[in-house]
Amino acid sequence: MYQKHFNFKNPPFRKIVRSNGDFLVPYHQDVFNLLKEKTQQAGIIGLFADDAPLLGQFSDALKSAAPGTLAVNAFPKLSASSLLYKLSPGTKESKNRIQAVDAVLRQWQEEPSSRKAKAKILTIAHSEAMKDNCREVLGMLLTRARELDFRLSVVLMGSADQDTALMQQPELREYIHTRHTLRPLTCREYLSYVQAQCEEHGCENAPLSPARVRKMHALTKGNISKLNELAHLAMLAAWT
Repeated sequence: MYQKHFNFKNPPFRKIVRSNGDFLVPYHQDVFNLLKEKTQQAGIIGLFADDAPLLGQFSDALKSAAPGTLAVNAFPKLSASSLLYKLSPGTKESKNRIQAVDAVLRQWQEEPSSRKAKAKILTIAHSEAMKDNCREVLGMLLTRARELDFRLSVVLMGSADQDTALMQQPELREYIHTRHTLRPLTCREYLSYVQAQCEEHGCENAPLSPARVRKMHALTKGNISKLNELAHLAMLAAWT
């Protein structure tokens, strides 16, 4: 499409990270560095935003940085049995939940990636879709992992309103040690991001003028995923 027209070596505005895995926006890189640090600690980290694709890219980056990370999507609804099955299909043969929880932890302990470190990172996207009994099982997993001296780090990702909601969940509250809600980007960050996208993908002259980027910022209110979509449409329209 417009890739050759604007002299891009690779399609731009698809990912918000560089080829080396670093985030194009310094603020996002700072948050990701914090996320990597905090996942070395047992318990729950909450990362929230009203931008599901952005959270998805954080999850992908964490999986790349920490091989063995397990990602679960709670959408559209995630019950206790569904969570246990996704973590280990063999748990459906267990007679009760505590046996199923132990079976999951035993499987993780035997994995080559977890055996030496005695640790596991679990990310759950769309945490707002977790049912009450799912949260209860997650609490049981964290409790049994602590008893077995196995470091289980859980990253819950969901909409911005889940930051407050998470603290109101008694099954999980005692395990929460870090929470962060991603803020919208500023107009200056937008301008730097567009330039970084062009440089990363080999385009010397940005096809989007500063004035147009400012208008995009006003339209998208700092939502980077909406900016990516709008930038794609704008360059497609210019090309055609």
